[in-house]
Amino acid sequence: SYISVLKSILTNLMQESKLEIGPIRAIKIFKALILLPKGINTDLILAKIKPVLTDAMNNKNTTRSDGRFLNPEESTQFSLLLIDICWQFYLDHKQMPDWLYSLAEKEACRLAYRLEPDGCLPDWSGENKRNSLTSEIYKASLVFDRDDLRFIGVCGRRYQDAYPPIEKNFYFNEIGETIIRTNWN
Repeated sequence: SYISVLKSILTNLMQESKLEIGPIRAIKIFKALILLPKGINTDLILAKIKPVLTDAMNNKNTTRSDGRFLNPEESTQFSLLLIDICWQFYLDHKQMPDWLYSLAEKEACRLAYRLEPDGCLPDWSGENKRNSLTSEIYKASLVFDRDDLRFIGVCGRRYQDAYPPIEKNFYFNEIGETIIRTNWN
């Protein structure tokens, strides 16, 4: 069955001693783990990825040599994966682990605060397609019950319980970005 195949793949992946697991791979493995039915022991796999995700809470990534946690594109991918996982917990009315809640809330905020008023990430090259992430931020606002994320998720429109973030400027040293705003509209 697909469940035994998935479990076998995850177990083999985790037993590779030379395998360095970064935050993105760790959260993808975690996403696969939560799809497995109850009763399958995933403790060994979780024990290997949990320290990586705990380090991610402190913006540490041992797989990078440049001192950064992630580059901006990786940070976006990581944040979106976390929002997706948390949204599934929310829809299923499942209790989310505290470490996951804290990590996902922090990453959702970092992603939201980087967005332009139209809900897209800045593209300094002008070569990339504009992709609005407001629906993902709005999902995060519901999961974390945050008015500032709700405001960003509705692109600053007047909406009940949607208020702009207090701060306007952010220095995300861990991904090498600085955001300077004059306002949130």
